[in-house]
Amino acid sequence: ILQVKLEECFCQFRGEKPVVKQVHALLMKIPVGFVGTAKYLHIGEEMDGVDMRAEVGLLSRNVVILGEMENTCYNSAVCKYYSFDTFGGHLKVGRGFKSVHLEGIELKHMGQQTMGHYPIHFHTTGDVDEKGGYYPPTYVKDISIHHSFSRCVTVHGTNGLLVKDVVGYDTLGHCFFTEDGPEERNTFDHCLGLLIKAGTLLPSDRDNKMCRTITEGSFPGYLAKPRQDCNAVSTFWIANPNNNIINCSAAGSEAGMIIDNGVKTTEANDKDKRPILTLIGAR
Repeated sequence: ILQVKLEECFCQFRGEKPVVKQVHALLMKIPVGFVGTAKYLHIGEEMDGVDMRAEVGLLSRNVVILGEMENTCYNSAVCKYYSFDTFGGHLKVGRGFKSVHLEGIELKHMGQQTMGHYPIHFHTTGDVDEKGGYYPPTYVKDISIHHSFSRCVTVHGTNGLLVKDVVGYDTLGHCFFTEDGPEERNTFDHCLGLLIKAGTLLPSDRDNKMCRTITEGSFPGYLAKPRQDCNAVSTFWIANPNNNIINCSAAGSEAGMIIDNGVKTTEANDKDKRPILTLIGAR
């Protein structure tokens, strides 16, 4: 059984992935045993009225969907940013499906640094709850997504989806992601994201180096301003406020949650040389 825990200095890169060796029936009173020792100091108490206890997420499941990976990055423009293979598997749900209820599975080495290929992707499926005629409503529950290469759960052109008890750990780009803005009535309930790192797909996903060197779609003469144009990779990217975020935790990303207040929606021109989808107010 794998678990994840963040370090007390709030540094996202000091999360750990210990293996549980002992679970007692009286879990509230008996400490959980782990194989080996922790690499970093972790605080498990309240200090001066502030709850300093680390977030913990269970990664292992009995059913595993696993992308087949090469040993190193190969034949890809993203190899200048990553030394490892980023071409994982992906699970995509399209319009007109009969029934989708994903529950109790583990996804590892999923997603790709290309548009539209994510660990779990609901793509322009419309209303997926009772309003769309789905009984019971569509859901994603009790799932772990870890060591993956592009987001966690992507909701695109989809309304009424329930995403509950999902752990996302060690992935690239926005983790729980509503894509365009029309997505409404979706609920993220008791979801946890940890160690969410920069990705190449959107300006908001990118770090300083990516922001300066990925300039496709910009007007000649464009000079990136990373802290203004990029550097907003988030655990929860919510493009429309008419969605529900309930009892969720963001434990390691550039931004915990962003309610999208504006990205550039026009093509680059001589007056505004920035590429489309550059940040303008999403903070």
